[in-house]
Amino acid sequence: MESNGDSNAHWLYHQCSTARTTMGTPITPLQLSIEVLKFIKSIGEDEENADQMKLFAVLKNGGKAKKRDLNFVYEIIERAMVLRDDEELSEGALREVAAREDGTAPNEIG
Repeated sequence: MESNGDSNAHWLYHQCSTARTTMGTPITPLQLSIEVLKFIKSIGEDEENADQMKLFAVLKNGGKAKKRDLNFVYEIIERAMVLRDDEELSEGALREVAAREDGTAPNEIG
């Protein structure tokens, strides 16, 4: 059975994998997942909502997105607080998901 961290990592990785085509970004699903994770983990404990404009900026700058994927942004923003509070969701967890998807060792990716 998957742990909560693994299922959130899996969800985030697959959201990023799907969105990267729509956004026209050259970075890998793992790289995009890590950029989004950094954004999510930067949300302050005192904040009740994630700022979608900040996420757009992250996607444009760190994600090198050429286009916006509004559905992706809305999905991330909707689940951001759950993801932020998930202590098992980490770059390492994302690398493990990517390794399972790509068939490579977690430290060989990204």
